[in-house]
Amino acid sequence: MSGVPGVYVNPYSGAYPVSSSSGVAISQNGTISLTANVVQKAVTCVRVDEYRNGFKIGSVTRDMQVKVEAICNPNMDPHFITAGFSGTPVPCQTMEFTIPFNHKIRCSSIVNDDLRAVNSFGFPIPIISINPVNCIDDLTDSIHVMMADFFTTGINYVFTKTGSDGNTFLGKCGFSLPAYDTIKYVVNDPSIWKIKTDTIGCLSNDFTAAFDDFIYCYTVDQDASSLALFDAGNANATIPLASAYPYCGPSGDSVSNQILINFASTQILTGPLYLLVKKGTDNTTIANSCGRFLNSGDTLAIYYVKGNISVSLGNDIDVCSNINELPVKLDAGYDSSSVLTYQWYLNGSPISGANNSTYEADTTGNYSLVASISAGCAGSDDVQINVINMPVIDLGDDKNICEGDEVLLDMGPDGMIYQWYFNGIAINMEIYSELFASTPGQYVGALINYGSSGHLCFSLDTVIVTSTSAPLLTLSDETICANLFPFVIDAGNTGASFQWSTSATDTLQQISVFESGIYGVTITNNFGCSIMEWMELTTEDPLDAPIMDCGTVSANGYDFIYSWADVPGNSGYEVSFDNINWLQANTPTSSTSHGTNTFSTAFLVRAIMNGACSYGAMAPYVSCEIQVPDIVTPNGDGINDLFLIPNINSYPDNTFSVYSRWGVKVYSETGYNNTSKVFSGKDLPSGRYFYTLVYGNEKILKSGTLTISK
Repeated sequence: MSGVPGVYVNPYSGAYPVSSSSGVAISQNGTISLTANVVQKAVTCVRVDEYRNGFKIGSVTRDMQVKVEAICNPNMDPHFITAGFSGTPVPCQTMEFTIPFNHKIRCSSIVNDDLRAVNSFGFPIPIISINPVNCIDDLTDSIHVMMADFFTTGINYVFTKTGSDGNTFLGKCGFSLPAYDTIKYVVNDPSIWKIKTDTIGCLSNDFTAAFDDFIYCYTVDQDASSLALFDAGNANATIPLASAYPYCGPSGDSVSNQILINFASTQILTGPLYLLVKKGTDNTTIANSCGRFLNSGDTLAIYYVKGNISVSLGNDIDVCSNINELPVKLDAGYDSSSVLTYQWYLNGSPISGANNSTYEADTTGNYSLVASISAGCAGSDDVQINVINMPVIDLGDDKNICEGDEVLLDMGPDGMIYQWYFNGIAINMEIYSELFASTPGQYVGALINYGSSGHLCFSLDTVIVTSTSAPLLTLSDETICANLFPFVIDAGNTGASFQWSTSATDTLQQISVFESGIYGVTITNNFGCSIMEWMELTTEDPLDAPIMDCGTVSANGYDFIYSWADVPGNSGYEVSFDNINWLQANTPTSSTSHGTNTFSTAFLVRAIMNGACSYGAMAPYVSCEIQVPDIVTPNGDGINDLFLIPNINSYPDNTFSVYSRWGVKVYSETGYNNTSKVFSGKDLPSGRYFYTLVYGNEKILKSGTLTISK
């Protein structure tokens, strides 16, 4: 059972599944070695595991049977059981047979290409199948062979050959039959060719010879040299033959019972005619269905001559009056220079001067022909010709239309079948003759009549429809910023004429408008094609200018921070230092801030938005008044530890000085900036001090007292 360990009978085990005097060994390449010491049938299972880099990636398991017999005699090597040197007789048209062996062979060693067969002509016969007969325990004493064609009269050969499995048939002990071990199969054909009798017309170009037996197609020479035809009623005159073709079919059948024989010229026959076989250009005669070559001079068939001449004018004919199907050439099938006498008739009345083998008919009627040699050798046939009269259609000259317009095409009076084509593709079949064409291209009108027999007749006409492009549509609804008036509307289409809806005098390509509203224009190009189009102009107000804050306190790695009040409706802000180059605000402290390391009084800011007004009004930097504090407490508590002067960064050109109450300067700094240049007083004693601050282009002076408190 699956998943349950097997229980072995002592002394067998998983490592010792076969009784062996040397044990059972499996090498790394999978070779199993053992020396069997008892007769046995041992079934064992081998599993192979595959590892890669120490990991198991796959496994496959196979069962096998080891059969040990008491003796295996090399002298038991099998061979064919044959009838000796004379060969094995087989009947005609043998395609399958059984081959016995003197010792048994392994069924599993039999493949279809272990044998080859050759007929008595020396041509190979394809082997369809080889099957063991009564295979027991993988052994059989005979095989059944099926071939694709027959053995032929004479000696045929079947021989062994190393097959696709790398060996011929293997005997019980594994010994192989030698390659090219051969059996002869002899076919004797005691049959007598049965002479066929038939009839033939007294005037002929060719005939089909049919037989009661089959012949091998490739033994019939196409130049008819393997055949002879004699007219016994004309002093055994030889009828010259041009060619002979057996009816072997498109699939290439090897045998046939019919041959098409063509005369070198039209012959007047008396009969009876004798068709004989003879040696052809390949120095052989014709072989029958058993592959036996008939004797030269043997009679194949006898043909008695009928008094009628074979005349065929073919089936009744419908023709069209307008597509070069007239006149219809009627042909009796014989050369006009022959000894025949011809007379053509129309509706039963002879046609004057129509005495050749052909006649050109151009009207409706029943045409007949009588062809004769003498009173006893004549023939006739008739054919009905129906001329279908087709009217001529006219679609007129090629057409040019304005883009978007259409033109009426008309094939003529209604009541027939009308087929329209556009650029070679059928687009419409109607019982009406009209079509409205709006797409440029080639239009073909076909007037169709199938006639009483279904013969297709048609009249055709072609017209090319071209299109002149209408003026381009250039106006579209637009929203602009309210500060852009006057606004120019451009209708495009340079060179056309214009009429605007604003005024009868507005006839230029462009007009200027001063307010929102709906505007229209009629555009007419040089080909007279016009369009009318409209647009609606709406406005949008720009955003207000941001209100700048005066504070420029440093933060987030920037020495100067510019900020402003938020403008409702914005999608962001842009800043500039020259009113030429604008960049997006970098927002170091909020969405309404911009940081730099260089102070500028030329700083500008504007709001941006999504819409017609991309930019709002600009706000310039606002200078703020300097406010100097009066105390500093450098005690390390984080409050007033530094003497910070609000808005000092707005005036980088400054000088700040501190004096004791006795007028001694204890601190002075140019470009005071609250960060790298800032006063703390931590090295000075607590008390009251005096300061001076000079700043700005006007050199404004501020002075006062400050207290250091620790």
